[in-house]
Amino acid sequence: MEEALPDFSGKVIWLEMAGAPETRGGILLEHVEFRTIAGRVYLAGRMVEGDVSGWLSGAEAGVAWDAVIHYLIFRSREDYEKRSAVHKPSLRERVFRS
Repeated sequence: MEEALPDFSGKVIWLEMAGAPETRGGILLEHVEFRTIAGRVYLAGRMVEGDVSGWLSGAEAGVAWDAVIHYLIFRSREDYEKRSAVHKPSLRERVFRS
């Protein structure tokens, strides 16, 4: 299994998980690596500062890899920040975030 895992070294990763509430969106991690805990594969990393409220910024976090349904790869934090600065919320995002 581990041979088939992607290499996210140096990347910032946006993850969406199966069963997560629509209002949650996803989770943005940096300094990610795969870890096996109790026989299950996790993508572990640090919550990106500025993307979440202050009490979560920089916190260690992990997501079960088999729960991930969608992910986006950004080359760096700067790449993510540049792209998110020009993001315009869709109608769906505006309705669910209200």
